Amino acid sequence: MFELSWMNIAMQRFSFTIAACLAVVLTGAITAFSQTASGTFVDFVSKRLLTDEKRATGQQASSKPDITNFCNVDKSVVARRIFIEYGAMFVASNEVTLPPLCLFPDEKTTQLFQSRLTIKAAPIDGSEIRLQ
Repeated sequence: MFELSWMNIAMQRFSFTIAACLAVVLTGAITAFSQTASGTFVDFVSKRLLTDEKRATGQQASSKPDITNFCNVDKSVVARRIFIEYGAMFVASNEVTLPPLCLFPDEKTTQLFQSRLTIKAAPIDGSEIRLQ
């Protein structure tokens, strides 16, 4: 009987953690979509890439970044899926470092990008979550 109660509490905490994470992602997605009233989501991501390019180089960025260089959703089913499922991360706060591509070609490139990030651990309901 005691084990069943403990299991119920554990499941409730797990459910709360999942719900909290989902709320954060949905909030980002809602913000992104509400900010794109004057254009498409792709246009909004393009503007974000343009801002990041300008900030990274310290120079005037190209007039319009080619979104296909970042995430070729027209030719790659996997890139399209990443863009659709995780698109909110591409319009996160300007404090979040965007990856140079939405789909890394290999593990080495992924690890190189991740090694350059400033990451902080945040305890959420007893689990450590690593965030930028």
